[in-house]
Amino acid sequence: MRTTVIRPDELSAGEEELWRKFQASVPQLDYPWFSLTYIRAVCRSEKHGRVAVVEDDGAIRAFIPYLKAAHGAGETPGGRRSCLDGLISSDYPINLRPVIRGLGLHGWRFRHAPVGLHSLDPYRYPGSHHESLIYVADLRDGYEGYKRSLRKSGAKGISRAATSRRALQREAGDVSFEWNSKDLSHLSLLFDWKSSQFDTVRQWWEQPSIKALLRYLADSDSEDCSGLTGVLYAGTEPVSVIFSLRRGNILAPWVIAYNHEYSRFSPGTIEWYSLIEEAATRGVTSVDFGFGKFSYKPRLGNSTYTVHGGCVWPSRIESAARSLYRRARFRD
Repeated sequence: MRTTVIRPDELSAGEEELWRKFQASVPQLDYPWFSLTYIRAVCRSEKHGRVAVVEDDGAIRAFIPYLKAAHGAGETPGGRRSCLDGLISSDYPINLRPVIRGLGLHGWRFRHAPVGLHSLDPYRYPGSHHESLIYVADLRDGYEGYKRSLRKSGAKGISRAATSRRALQREAGDVSFEWNSKDLSHLSLLFDWKSSQFDTVRQWWEQPSIKALLRYLADSDSEDCSGLTGVLYAGTEPVSVIFSLRRGNILAPWVIAYNHEYSRFSPGTIEWYSLIEEAATRGVTSVDFGFGKFSYKPRLGNSTYTVHGGCVWPSRIESAARSLYRRARFRD
């Protein structure tokens, strides 16, 4: 087995093609977070971002995007803000321990790798504590089919959003939704609103490299991965903004925030349903709400899939010791 470490921008045309072939061959990889466009963009903003190219029997078997953290372990580029993680491969079985050891890493962590990426099964943490359900709006039957499939709380949510929309319209003018604004001031507005709520978001947004990353994605029109800035207006005034990533028929909303002067009208909820309804007309079959326990996700979702965390430790002894520790700490 042979491993080469390079920057994502240094991949050859043939390696790019193979990366995309791996994604197309494994449904669990067909998300924006695994796209080469996204990984490259993130690694331009994170100077320690790399890709390990893993070869076996003379053929490339996997690409492992990673960022070497301060404690010496490898992590997903983008950290917790990347909603899914894992390696890019055809699910070919690989002994990852010597790979991680050869990279000089103390370990390689993944937090939200979809169940179904079987090459990671030997390295997943034991127990359901490390599992999460990801809620999805399945739009394969269109928006009307989606509405019919919602549980009672979701159906009530649509009704309440319609009432709120009419009230907002009476107060501030016609309510409309723009699928993808190219006005970068809307992206700034989104993070200004979000930063006023959360210090961690403010600190993240204040980094010049992060602003460059988000503006690059917002301006991208690549089929591999593109950013969409959805804007809800009351009259001519933006009252809620949502930034999403799209790859093919999958839309992954990333950040949403609204003007708190209009909070009594629930503009965020109005925008969620506006986004889902519009997505159904634009070839999107899945709106993926990502990890995190928020009450709106089960209300908006009509389908789920499971992700499960884990880590590849360089030695079997360390792996066994850490497994015992986790079994004792997280008893199911």
